[in-house]
Amino acid sequence: MKDVFLARQPILDLERDIFGFELLYRSGGLNSFDPASDPDQASSRIVIDAFQNFGLSKITGGKPAFINFSESLIMGEVAALLSPDQIIIEFLEDIEPTAQILERLQQLKKLGYRIALDDFVYAPEYDPLVDLADIIKVDFLLSRPTGRATIERCLKGRQITLLAEKVETWEDFALAKELGFSLFQGYFFAKPEVMTANALTTLQINHMELLLRAAEPELDFTAIAEIISRDLSLTYSVLRLVNSAIFYKRLPITSVHHALTYLGERQVKRWITLIALQNVSTASAPALVTQSLVKARFAELLAPKIGLSAIGPSAFLAGLFSSLDALLRRSMGVIMDELRVADEVKQVLVAHGGPLEPVCSVVRAYMRGDWDRVESHMEELGLHFSDLSQVYLEALQWLPLYSDQ
Repeated sequence: MKDVFLARQPILDLERDIFGFELLYRSGGLNSFDPASDPDQASSRIVIDAFQNFGLSKITGGKPAFINFSESLIMGEVAALLSPDQIIIEFLEDIEPTAQILERLQQLKKLGYRIALDDFVYAPEYDPLVDLADIIKVDFLLSRPTGRATIERCLKGRQITLLAEKVETWEDFALAKELGFSLFQGYFFAKPEVMTANALTTLQINHMELLLRAAEPELDFTAIAEIISRDLSLTYSVLRLVNSAIFYKRLPITSVHHALTYLGERQVKRWITLIALQNVSTASAPALVTQSLVKARFAELLAPKIGLSAIGPSAFLAGLFSSLDALLRRSMGVIMDELRVADEVKQVLVAHGGPLEPVCSVVRAYMRGDWDRVESHMEELGLHFSDLSQVYLEALQWLPLYSDQ
């Protein structure tokens, strides 16, 4: 397969639940599409890679994928490769609304495809395209406040969902909600909303201790069972998991320790980490939990490729805890002072330094789609395209499939 970066960026709803993902494609490590490349070929590669090589459901977890379509791709049959419930056809508003384009978009809508109009700036001549759009995307970073308000007024009364992209701060998020936007794309959710000096609650400390135990190379089932037994919700979750269809047969469970032993070390690491990370948050933040898990596995798998196999478990922990400040709404320095983590984990999370920084810097850049920085790190560390794309995909595939267990 041709060298390719295929990344996803979450799109959130008003409750900060994951609505879908925009798929970003880059080849050759270039930032944005290569000006010399064919945009039709680039979009075609997204569809082909996502559907055939990567497996779309593995990338999006069953959520809809926003994929950019050029004018010629809209007129072609590329959309037919994927079902309407899998993708949202996204195109720029500078596509000329010719009779042929409008007719084709109407056909796609009749087939059940949803249409998103990207980088939207209102102009009357684009009304025919607006009439066919299900979602309007507005660049919050570039558009002026007056322009955003104008867009909201012009679209008022239409059955259109407004999506604010490049929402980087909680102030942007609040303003977008006030203006009537209901979908949001950006990294505001990965930053602390409110910083407080409150100590962790007893239950949060239990969950944090459980995360630390689950990250150890060799699990202490007795210690983990003791932690879980302090928390009714954790105990219920573990017992429910053991008795789920995942394990094929139901056995009478006599204790939490018995349940953990039956699950085995691999499942304990996977499921208990997810449950504890979800419970440690002071607010509903599924996107942040998911991002943290991907970062953790991404960092753990990447570490051996740059000669850091010995600290792979610490790389996992650094990725896992990378968003604790946002989850707990506290400063990272305060959180690290309260936890018994290795010095290299504290160094990379608090000061972006230490032996883990090379791994974590690559992970941060890749997850944000900062391809210039990714390429720079690759050159410094001697990484190849296949190293990153393969490891990223493995990290996505590693995510627990039944997060509600």
